[in-house]
Order: sequence, then structure tokens, then C-alpha cells
Amino acid sequence: VLDENDEDVLINVNLADDEKAEINRENLRKAAGLAGIADQEDEDVLLGLRQKEILSKYDSEIRGVRKDEFTLGQTGVYNPEAERMLHRLQEELRAGKQSLPDTELRVASEYYTEEELKAKFKKRKKVKARARTALTADDLVPDEELQPSMSTTDLGNRAARDSRDGADAHSTTVDPLSAITDPRQRQSDLSQSMDILEDLSHEDVGEDDLRGNIEKTIQRVIQSKSAVYLKPEEVS
Repeated sequence: VLDENDEDVLINVNLADDEKAEINRENLRKAAGLAGIADQEDEDVLLGLRQKEILSKYDSEIRGVRKDEFTLGQTGVYNPEAERMLHRLQEELRAGKQSLPDTELRVASEYYTEEELKAKFKKRKKVKARARTALTADDLVPDEELQPSMSTTDLGNRAARDSRDGADAHSTTVDPLSAITDPRQRQSDLSQSMDILEDLSHEDVGEDDLRGNIEKTIQRVIQSKSAVYLKPEEVS
């Protein structure tokens, strides 16, 4: 067919018939709803070589049916270098989209592998139980409180210690009758009661307790002064 640009266009009738038959089959599949999403897209669009248009289904009606063609050079020889580069790019894109190393499919197993066990079940640190020592009475009492009571005089026979304790108790006992009749003893009792009052005034106690202790001490002093003392001759 002679073109206006004085270029010869060679058309293979058999190839043209095959393209028409393929287009008719695609239209029947789309009408029946059998075409998938990937089938509806152009291969160049899927590979990223061409941008998808908004109304791509009307491209064939607006721009006509797309045809595959190539142009011969001035010498009449076809240079396939550009086509080779295009095919190489398409193969690289296909290989990149098909390689999915992160989503490797494996058959499900009922047992964990060694890597899964290490990732899911971590070893817990063992806590050693420490034995607690039972406290005794000696541990509860400080050593400072035990120091005054312990001396070299406490060592020895039990009978000797009892005899010394009895002698100390006998020396400290006072005859109650002599305490009543002896005026010096009464004077010492009064001085002791006054000392008690002074000690109570210096103690850090509550106000009510201090007042009650002072009143009790004063009553004892008054009773001791007003008591009638009888001589042994009058009693007999």
C-alpha cells in the first residue's frame, strides 16, 4: 500500500486476521465476565513501561486498535537492538516481581524447629534459694545490754552465788517497826519523796500522768506525817 509520505507499508494478511480473531475472543471473555484483573490490564502497564489511562477501555474506539509494527532502515535492514533492550527490561521486571523470598511457603509442621524454639521460648534465669538462719534469743538481745551483767564475779559455784545474793538482800532489808519509830527514817522517807517529785518533773511524760503521780506522792507524804506511831511498850 502506497502511503502519502512515500513510505512503503507491508501488511501480512494472515497476521491481521489473527489479531482480529484475538480481539474478538477478548471481547467475548470480557462480556461473559471471565477475564481476570491481570488480563484486563495491558502488559506494558503491568510492567510499568506505560502509564495507565483513566478511560483505557475506550482507547481502541478513540485511537483505534493498537498494532505491533516496526520500521526498516534506509538499507532495508531491521535493527533489533531497541527491541532487545525492551525485552531485556521486561524480563528483569518480571523476574523482580516474581521473586518473593520473604513470603516463602512451607508445609506446616506439628513440631517446632530449633530456630522457632529459640525465638519463642527463652530460658529463664534460675533463682537460687538462700537458706535463712533462725534467730535465737542471743541474737535478739544486743551485746551492749549483756556486758554489764557479765563479770568475773558471776563465775563459779551456784551455791556461792546464792549465798552472796542472800547476804546482799539481808543487808538491804529494813525493819518496818524501826522505820515507823525512828524520826531519822521518817526524814529520809520525806527526802526520798521530794526526790521522786523532782524526778517526775524532769521526765518527758504526759501532763495528765505527771499531775496524777504528783498528787499520789503528796497524799502518801501527808498520810505518813499524820499517822500515829505507837511504841512497843504501848502495844504490849
